[in-house]
Amino acid sequence: MSERHQKPEFHLGLIGDNVSRSRSPLLHRLAGRQHGLTVVYDSLIPHDLSKDFDAVFADCATGDYRGINVTYP
Repeated sequence: MSERHQKPEFHLGLIGDNVSRSRSPLLHRLAGRQHGLTVVYDSLIPHDLSKDFDAVFADCATGDYRGINVTYP
């Protein structure tokens, strides 16, 4: 697909522990698709990233995320 015809991309994330079974990533990707958007939705598990909640949250604030959901702490 040429750059001119690419769908807009939204980078979203979910911060929390035990979110591997969350349906949020699928829900947001499907909702984006219905509106012609490409949604990238990351599961951000502080332990897996070797960071605490505050560090992960700060990374999201300074990164390219358009929005995040927080289920932790």
